[in-house]
Amino acid sequence: MSIEENVQRVFENFPTLQSQRFLLRRPKMEDAKQLYALAHNEKISRYTFWQPHRSVGESLAVIEKFRREYENHKTITWFAESKTAHEFVGLIEVRNISLQNKSIELGFWLGEEFWGHEYMVEILRSVITFCCVSLNLVRVEGSHVAENEASGRVLTKAGMVCEGKLRKGKWFKGRGWDVLVYSILSNEVLPMSKESSG
Repeated sequence: MSIEENVQRVFENFPTLQSQRFLLRRPKMEDAKQLYALAHNEKISRYTFWQPHRSVGESLAVIEKFRREYENHKTITWFAESKTAHEFVGLIEVRNISLQNKSIELGFWLGEEFWGHEYMVEILRSVITFCCVSLNLVRVEGSHVAENEASGRVLTKAGMVCEGKLRKGKWFKGRGWDVLVYSILSNEVLPMSKESSG
């Protein structure tokens, strides 16, 4: 199938993914309480454009936004759930899908209590492999504000390479932020995916 056909297919049937420890699934309205339990923490949103969630109702509205963006073929957002405890640990999304450039951009965050276990590294690798193998995209991008060094370590451990800095590349929360840009190419992903499955 062509890239266009593959992308169209995933927007017709939501792609559930799995890693060794996590199920990556479509967000549901009944997830609002679990989302709020993590997203009201100011440490999670410190380096993001969004503010801490102030209520379960706000988390519910965010899940509805995820639904609309998927139905409008703009963004795919997965909730990461542990296979053993069936516990919501964070989310990851792909956005800015460019058929012309054969590229896609990643965004992600993880609940504070789950930091330090390389959970997001594992989750990222699953989504990167999906983008390059199932969608046949050539380039997967990621970025973080320069002050958020932990996200840089996660992206590097997931196999991505830092390409450079966008000075004041993002403006939110009343200030400009330097942004570091990362990427991984499909010819770098395929050997990695074979190695992890072997």
